[in-house]
Amino acid sequence: VRTAVHALCAGGDAARVTRASDWLTRFRKADDCANTCVALLTLPDATREEAVFAAQTLVYVSKKRADPALLPALLSLLRAYATQTVVETQLAIALVNALIRAAPTHSTPSPDPGAPASHASTPSEALSHVLGALQHPSLCLLLLKILAEELPSTPLPPPVRAAWSADMKAQAHVFLMPLASVALQDVHLQLPLFACVHAWVAHGLLGWSGAHHFFSSIAGALHHTAEPPEAICDLLIALADLHVSPACAAILETLLHHPALNTPPLARLLICCARSALVCEPGAELCAVMPAIFTQLHSL
Repeated sequence: VRTAVHALCAGGDAARVTRASDWLTRFRKADDCANTCVALLTLPDATREEAVFAAQTLVYVSKKRADPALLPALLSLLRAYATQTVVETQLAIALVNALIRAAPTHSTPSPDPGAPASHASTPSEALSHVLGALQHPSLCLLLLKILAEELPSTPLPPPVRAAWSADMKAQAHVFLMPLASVALQDVHLQLPLFACVHAWVAHGLLGWSGAHHFFSSIAGALHHTAEPPEAICDLLIALADLHVSPACAAILETLLHHPALNTPPLARLLICCARSALVCEPGAELCAVMPAIFTQLHSL
């Protein structure tokens, strides 16, 4: 595997590159490729290219078949590669897919709360075990973000997807609120938190009733910058797209009081959120703020 990856990345002889690519494609379909990739990722001298290939292969395997035995190895590898963004993300995707396929989808609680994820009785129980094993808030936020993104897009039997979606919607506050209380105290974790909450809102796992708990923190972060980070903009637009009158009113009120509202980034954000507000069921809060919004839009 290492020889083939090196040949593929080195380039040069086209025939050699083609042979390496064909060999690696066949390797990914082999029964023992996952174990080989895990072993490669544990080598102290593994190159970045080798680690990326191995992690991507584990994503491929995790999407193709259920393998509960992979979960402990993926957990350990994700902790080990926590500072290498590309590999870390691929390992998190692999872990999420392995978890979704390994966890049962019925709702009977396990008699042993300390059972490993592969022995859990519900999706939320399996996820709780994995988050507890990861421990690092940044890794937990990344995993929850990827879970929300993978759940609607990855090929799954309909009953599995339905069970996971229902359980995540019911338990969203259980997973997000404890992490939020930690992340909001650390400036380095705030944007990952907002990106995670955005994924849960955008993919239908978290509504305004749960997201409003984060809103004061979002508004505070927004007012501390003249050009809002993408994570905050994405989250505010997703909240506005819920088409809930109190949500749109709170967002628009916050934007109206921003000192840099006339700058292009804030103006674009205001227009996006105002457009969503126009299709909301009109509530008292929204009706109160819309005249000021129209005045502001007219001045842009």
